[in-house]
Amino acid sequence: MVEIPKIGQGDGPCQSCKQPYLDWHCDNAFWNNVIAEWKDVPFSAGDPGAILCFTCFGVIAYRQGWDLMGFTMSPQWRWQRR
Repeated sequence: MVEIPKIGQGDGPCQSCKQPYLDWHCDNAFWNNVIAEWKDVPFSAGDPGAILCFTCFGVIAYRQGWDLMGFTMSPQWRWQRR
């Protein structure tokens, strides 16, 4: 497993797989739709404040009928050159 630099870590660990993860974001409306329909929630149902890694979120969305076509990585304000 590759160690994630502290500055790039998400707020986790992931509430599903319990692993640390790289900070990531998605469209708020899509996030809320997927989380609202998640049946196996290990915390309060439909909580938009869920903390999930990209992989677990993708699996949950896929099981709901969403097909992941790819994703885009772009620098956010937290990225900076050393």
